Amino acid sequence: MNAKLVIAVLVAVVGVGLAVKTLWPASKPTTQVVVEDPAPKSSKAEALLVGSFDTEPTEETVEGDIDRLTNLVRRQVDSARSPSLMSARKADLVVAFEERIQALINPDYIRDARARAARGKLGENFEPNEETLESAKKWESYYALLPMDMQSVELRELFRDGIFVAESAMDEGLGMGTTKMSGEAAFPLADADPVEDRLDIFEFRLPMHFPAPGEGGEIARQRRLVGFQFVWSDERNQWIPWQNVQYSADSGGAMYIPF
Repeated sequence: MNAKLVIAVLVAVVGVGLAVKTLWPASKPTTQVVVEDPAPKSSKAEALLVGSFDTEPTEETVEGDIDRLTNLVRRQVDSARSPSLMSARKADLVVAFEERIQALINPDYIRDARARAARGKLGENFEPNEETLESAKKWESYYALLPMDMQSVELRELFRDGIFVAESAMDEGLGMGTTKMSGEAAFPLADADPVEDRLDIFEFRLPMHFPAPGEGGEIARQRRLVGFQFVWSDERNQWIPWQNVQYSADSGGAMYIPF
């Protein structure tokens, strides 16, 4: 069975929703996008709209750009103080983030499949045919080499032993679009409940010039906070991708974020 990839846009106020369906070519899961209006704008929402980007990767610079971003992330992780992020867990959290940012802005089909499989995801295809590779390249082109504001990257603790400890998107005045896998071929813990299962979850997020649905079915680019969330697995002794999130200060719709 293929993993299901579901996007839900969680918002601070109830609005009129628009649902559309599309396919992610690597595993052909069903994707649903629900679009609703965000909450009234806060100072964080306003800053998201007017901020700039300090890095515009090219094919020649992207590896170095990812190294610089990973070093920024490593410093934040090393300085973090939380009972959920003891020293033994820190190095793997940095590696998990690097794998995800590589897969997003510098994709490589086989490398990324191996990274997902190493974190417990089943059903990866290590012998793709030409049609699969071409289809993947078409969709990957929406995300490769995205401009970003790497100096604004932030580490957030979301759940500590099942207790939500972060500021909510509602309080920040942001809409939130969530990409999450479920089913037999998803990552471990994909169907767990953060509260009931007393999970530890962290998120890295940074502003990126992210693709979003435009008029007439076209793909537009908007400044959005993109979050990469990871849950700790005691069984595997590693961080597992939990969900990918885009935070927006407008009602411009949402696209999925590939793992």
